[in-house]
Amino acid sequence: MNKTELVKVLQQKLGLPSKANAEVVYDAFFEAISAALKAEGTVRVQGFGTFSLSTRKERMGRNPRTGETVLIPAKTAVKFSPSLNLKKNVAGEDVNGM
Repeated sequence: MNKTELVKVLQQKLGLPSKANAEVVYDAFFEAISAALKAEGTVRVQGFGTFSLSTRKERMGRNPRTGETVLIPAKTAVKFSPSLNLKKNVAGEDVNGM
């Protein structure tokens, strides 16, 4: 699923009059997650999962074409850990335990 398809689903599920309205919701959602990650370092969405920041250390790597050793700089990456409910839902298991 890409952004266009997700915006269309949001429009249908929320009963929004246009795709432009749904795109505003989509953009606001991801901007809120990004801002919270920058400010707090962790965003927990109940029943979906947790977004968190992870710092990767500087390390040595190899250019696969030339074999040359290169320095890979340190960086901050976003990690996602799915919730148990999401894992069960994707696996087709009963989420409510019944």
